[in-house]
Amino acid sequence: MKEECIYGFKNRKIKVYIERNFDNENVYIFYPGLNYGYNSPLFYYLVKKLIEKQQNFIFFDMDWKHLGDNAEMTFEEIYPHLINEISISFDFANSNFKNCKFTMIGKSLGSIALEYCKSNDMDKKIYKYMWLTPFKNTKNLREINLIKNKDYIYVGDADSFYDEKVYKDIGAKSNTRIYSGLDHSFNYKNDILDSIITLKDVLNNILIDIE
Repeated sequence: MKEECIYGFKNRKIKVYIERNFDNENVYIFYPGLNYGYNSPLFYYLVKKLIEKQQNFIFFDMDWKHLGDNAEMTFEEIYPHLINEISISFDFANSNFKNCKFTMIGKSLGSIALEYCKSNDMDKKIYKYMWLTPFKNTKNLREINLIKNKDYIYVGDADSFYDEKVYKDIGAKSNTRIYSGLDHSFNYKNDILDSIITLKDVLNNILIDIE
């Protein structure tokens, strides 16, 4: 695995972890959440499993919590810069893997990258979308063109972003896994050991679905 970088808003450096040593057409592209990056448990072990399975990937460790550093900006003001960084990162992925099919994996705020790709010609390159605890400001999932064998959603019903009515409505349009009692980090509140055990189940389900 190699570490590279791209440059985003105000020329800020964004770390990129990239594996391109395997001879296959599948590439997994990661967009993490605000406080859930490369070294967070689920992503750390998912990357390890992809390497073990000899799969190529790009992990954009966007570090979005620092996007608006030294500036008093609202989310609405930051949003265009966030989208621009997503566009820059996708161009980087295309230049490194020109004739491959992409599986997009977005956690929380990173799910905006999936929404962005779905809304333009980039969608043609995407084999699957993996929505991990979709961000609350992502367009209402009922308005997105979800496809049963292309969109996979993972969410806990104790997640503050979870809306039972929305997930009931999109159930027929997507492959959705709802985990009882799990919060936005796929944890049980105040139960570390059970959280670790359940993390294995979430990871196994993702590995099954991305193939």
